[in-house]
Amino acid sequence: MKILVISDSHGIEEEMLELLRYYRDKVDYIIHCGDSELNENHEVWSLCDSVVKGNNDFYAPFDNYQIVKAGDENIFVAHGHMHVVSFTRAQLANAAYENKCRIALYGHTHILKVEDEEGVACINPGSFNHSRGPIKERTYAIVSVDGDIVDVEFYKHDRTRLEGLEDRVVL
Repeated sequence: MKILVISDSHGIEEEMLELLRYYRDKVDYIIHCGDSELNENHEVWSLCDSVVKGNNDFYAPFDNYQIVKAGDENIFVAHGHMHVVSFTRAQLANAAYENKCRIALYGHTHILKVEDEEGVACINPGSFNHSRGPIKERTYAIVSVDGDIVDVEFYKHDRTRLEGLEDRVVL
């Protein structure tokens, strides 16, 4: 199973639409982890399987989190600001665990990250608008799930793979 994960696009429309159209038939799921700043009727949402509300999505009536049934997995999707992900992923992992999810996708920090937090794969794709941290590229992630193996590859906004940043979590 392959999942495109994007977050923190902060108003970028045409470029994101182009990216999602490119991937729509290449991945099984497309998930946006919030802070799109787009209205609920935007064309981009017809290409997404899941979208959650970020702290800058003032007018969108999206849920604060969702449980996405993806194949045999339940995936916890949240923006992360309500789970204090800027400081720790423990609350996010706990919310995922309580909802019987082994994978948690989040945004908010604009920093791409993959970590195993108490048996939950916590994955942040970075920001499609303005990444922070050591990688200054605008990024998104492709997450591949095969049984207990979760592989993550990061890409620049122009679909160029960021070599050497792939990561794996064994659940």
